[in-house]
Amino acid sequence: MLTIFLCSNNNFVQAVKKTLLRYNFHNMKRLNYKDLITWVLVIICGFLFGQLILRSISKLTLSDFHVYYYVGKAVMKYGMHPYSNYTPIYPYYFPPASLLIFWPLTVVPFYLAKIIFTLINSVLLFLSIFLINKMLVGKIDYRFWLMLILSLIYYPLRFTFSDGQFNVVILAVFTLGLYSFYKNKYLVGGISLGLGIITKISPAIIVLYGILRKKVKLVVVAGITVIALSLLAENFVSKDINYYYAKFIVKDVSAQSKGLGTTDQSLLAFIKRFDHENELEMNSTTKSIISYSVIAFLGILFLFLI
Repeated sequence: MLTIFLCSNNNFVQAVKKTLLRYNFHNMKRLNYKDLITWVLVIICGFLFGQLILRSISKLTLSDFHVYYYVGKAVMKYGMHPYSNYTPIYPYYFPPASLLIFWPLTVVPFYLAKIIFTLINSVLLFLSIFLINKMLVGKIDYRFWLMLILSLIYYPLRFTFSDGQFNVVILAVFTLGLYSFYKNKYLVGGISLGLGIITKISPAIIVLYGILRKKVKLVVVAGITVIALSLLAENFVSKDINYYYAKFIVKDVSAQSKGLGTTDQSLLAFIKRFDHENELEMNSTTKSIISYSVIAFLGILFLFLI
């Protein structure tokens, strides 16, 4: 009986081995080189993302976000004027309604707020690359992860994270705006563009494009968002604050650019680097006109290319 059992058991083991070998060989055939490349890219992407997030949240302060946080706290909690030069790091140049966006982060301690802001940037970066890939490729494969990796090793993006800048949010605004044309998602696209316009002027390019393409719903939603948030700013920030911003601050928005270092990623900085040996002598109005002219030119070029 023992001999029969051992023989039968040996036959069973051999059968199991053959089955496993056939299964593994079948899976190896199914796992082609594209799948292998995809998994390698996913692992690299996870490493780069984790490194970038840890590096950002471990900094004592995120320079730009430090301004967003403490100016927002001073205005919303203590009623101070957002455009007085009391901040020791950098003046605040965003429109008044933008303070309503930063206000929820000011109710938590700074160390927690900077972690939340970094995680929001991470999600928005992932969302932006996802939507770009969906519009250009149409499916998630190794090309999506490759685009994400190329973004993560791009120095301006890494600096944006480590310095707590707002550029990833604007990237998401532009991407959602374009995707709204692609999928006719007027509500999402309009709200995102409205939020972008109250922080930066450049998203208005897509609204202009919507007007030319007669995308009335998107333009209306974006307009309502801007007007509603601007009116709320009059109530929560200061009365006539929008008039003050338009009269005294707008002309200086681009004048802050020095353009001589790698930390300055503005359009005016790009222009100034052509004469990097000497600081260009311009008044604030001239600097702003140059910057807005470049934005207008790029917007017109974009409209013709699309």
